[in-house]
Amino acid sequence: MDVELSSNGAVYRGKKLIFCICRDISKRKKAKKEREELIQRLQDSLAEIKTLRGILPLCSFCKKIRDDQGYWEQVDVYINKYSEADISHSICPECLKKHYPDV
Repeated sequence: MDVELSSNGAVYRGKKLIFCICRDISKRKKAKKEREELIQRLQDSLAEIKTLRGILPLCSFCKKIRDDQGYWEQVDVYINKYSEADISHSICPECLKKHYPDV
């Protein structure tokens, strides 16, 4: 059982007296622990949330994406910045034929 103790001394009719109050704080300690665990879980979740949301303004020609400040970034840079996704560059079969016809 978790308890909180408060004590105080006094002199009454020439005698020294000590007053002691004992309170059960088990519920308060349990609630505090649960609150701290919830806060930690929420902070962990918030740290993990780094997602793309909404409509992305994508240039029809160069495929750059406009960020919230109005700057245009390459798609791979934008995705890396605003999500947890890792980017691996490759060449699709169509582009391989177009740019490297001898391969």
